[in-house]
Amino acid sequence: MPKAELTIKVRAREDFVPVRSFLAVVQHALSILKDLERAPIAERIAEWKVSAASLQSPLSFTIGSDAPDSPALVREYLAIFEQAESSIESVQSKWSERVLQNAKGLVSVLNDGVSQITFATQGVAPVSPTQRVAATVDYFLAPAYEDYGTLEGSLETLSVHGKTRFNIYDPLTGRVIACYFPMEKLEEAHAAFTKRVAVSGNTKYSRMGNPVSIHVENIRVLEGGIQPSQLAETDLTGGMDSGKYVRGLRDG
Repeated sequence: MPKAELTIKVRAREDFVPVRSFLAVVQHALSILKDLERAPIAERIAEWKVSAASLQSPLSFTIGSDAPDSPALVREYLAIFEQAESSIESVQSKWSERVLQNAKGLVSVLNDGVSQITFATQGVAPVSPTQRVAATVDYFLAPAYEDYGTLEGSLETLSVHGKTRFNIYDPLTGRVIACYFPMEKLEEAHAAFTKRVAVSGNTKYSRMGNPVSIHVENIRVLEGGIQPSQLAETDLTGGMDSGKYVRGLRDG
């Protein structure tokens, strides 16, 4: 018998639950549990296994774990949805941005063939979150204030469609930050593609204090950063000289 079990019931809006919605619930639920394992409550990594399942309406499945910390993980899981549902103030940066994003992704299936999701575990009242969870997450993750700052990460996804921008990715946090830059820095951004960089400029932060986006004034390649040879080979220019390729992007 597992030390803790989490039962998830998914009620269809009409005759059936779309496969994509069911898979989204499973993916986001496991992602939240895995992220909670990184928190102080976790004693060791839990292995979650399906201990029961039913195709009757509502669709139901139960996952369990023998890890000593699993009861605390499951209670914390239910608390996320209960508190995000009942009060914005109670959330107050208690959980990571990644946990909140997954909570929002999970309730998003309520717009895709699902009328209700219910989470239950022994000794705790069941929780049936609504789209209010998504509104709470949006409140915390939306830009709330600006300040000048410097951010680090690998430079990815260079684009000149609409606003000129690239993303920087921090593998330690999993955070992707949108970086907007003036056209005159296009060649500099292209030269730094896939490398670890420090970018400076006016930065927008969420209510959780995490950077959301930055208007880049300076790009600096960091020594010892990620090298292109360490990544999957990507032909960005189609065989064209990189200088000509960048000038072509700039000139449209």
